[in-house]
Amino acid sequence: MNDYTISVSLAILRAARTHSAENDLRKYLNGVFLDTKAGKVVATNGHRLFCANARGVKIDAPSVIVPNETIDAALKQFTGDYARGKMPGNMRP
Repeated sequence: MNDYTISVSLAILRAARTHSAENDLRKYLNGVFLDTKAGKVVATNGHRLFCANARGVKIDAPSVIVPNETIDAALKQFTGDYARGKMPGNMRP
């Protein structure tokens, strides 16, 4: 069994998460796709599409769909501007 490490910019991951579906019957829409062959991060909710180049996505690693719950747990580790749903203009003093 191989171990892979995939690094994705927090800003790209956060942006992709805003475009992924919530509680959709099509489970593949309830997450963010890391396309390691093309080096892209892709997310959609069926109406909006997010696609960005990601330098940290390794070409030799398998492509994977990361569930929203996993992304939310990772984003909870960060505070301030990086927390989910918080934008610099929306921050209260």
